[in-house]
Amino acid sequence: MGFPRSHAQHALAATGCSGVDAAIAWLLPRQGDPALDAPLQRHAPLEPPADWRGGAGTPAAAPSPAAVWTPGVAGILRREQQQAAAQEHALEEAFVDLRALMDKAAEMVSLAERYRMALATQAAGAAGGGGGEEPYMDAQLEEDLVAMGIASPVTKATAGALYHQELSRQLADFLRPRIERAGGMMPLPDVFCLFNRARGTELVSPDDLLAAVQTLPRIGAPLHFRRFESGVLVVQSDSHSDEQVCARLAELTGRSGLGAPLAASDVAAALAVPLAVAGEHLAAAEARGALCRDDGPEGLRFFRNFFADAECMLA
Repeated sequence: MGFPRSHAQHALAATGCSGVDAAIAWLLPRQGDPALDAPLQRHAPLEPPADWRGGAGTPAAAPSPAAVWTPGVAGILRREQQQAAAQEHALEEAFVDLRALMDKAAEMVSLAERYRMALATQAAGAAGGGGGEEPYMDAQLEEDLVAMGIASPVTKATAGALYHQELSRQLADFLRPRIERAGGMMPLPDVFCLFNRARGTELVSPDDLLAAVQTLPRIGAPLHFRRFESGVLVVQSDSHSDEQVCARLAELTGRSGLGAPLAASDVAAALAVPLAVAGEHLAAAEARGALCRDDGPEGLRFFRNFFADAECMLA
């Protein structure tokens, strides 16, 4: 199958040399049109007909006034070169913006680290009986600044064979105050997101983070890795106690009758913990006999275990 030379020239001119597929799509419904046999004027501006529409139902883009018709493969190659040049220019502009953003981020991390060191020096001077100068930045502002980034993130290039051990130390320093505010337990996906956000462009892979978390007890950090039977992975503080959580949940249910029902969302709101952690707290309280579950039409809810109270009365 083939097309006469004049037909092919008309099709390429009509589609702006946008490709063989577009030219064939334009040409097929016009077979038998005597206008296609007329010679096409060379070097005329490419003006696609008003009725020409691309495969997606949108008009073909009109070429620039300076464009002239180039027949055959040469026209297609010329268009490909123009598109490659435009894409290269767009990438150069994007990388310029990215470098500027990284420079600004490095400046903010350096500023936060400088403020932190100044506060540490001031606190040491106050403990040693120095002058009672007023702090020029409160603790909350200092914490927010430090949370913006880690000034010197540990990398494989700087730590070498001790990479996971040094990464675990940095992770412990970073997580300790945040886990205490989170109720003594933080899901591993949250740890991954927060830690990588603070490290900026020096991101840590999930495998490296898991290895660092599992190394926490060996470096003497007051944190450890915990895997629940449901598959939920968390980093937990050594000061966290399941017994205290069970007692707190028993208080939330009340002391009269079955007490108030508790769902995972209620526990998450009351203890300010993620929903996955709240579900694990309820499961632990049920396993220790502090709560009983009711899986009914209203969903899974937990009530105070009054059977334990009855056993104590009978004893």
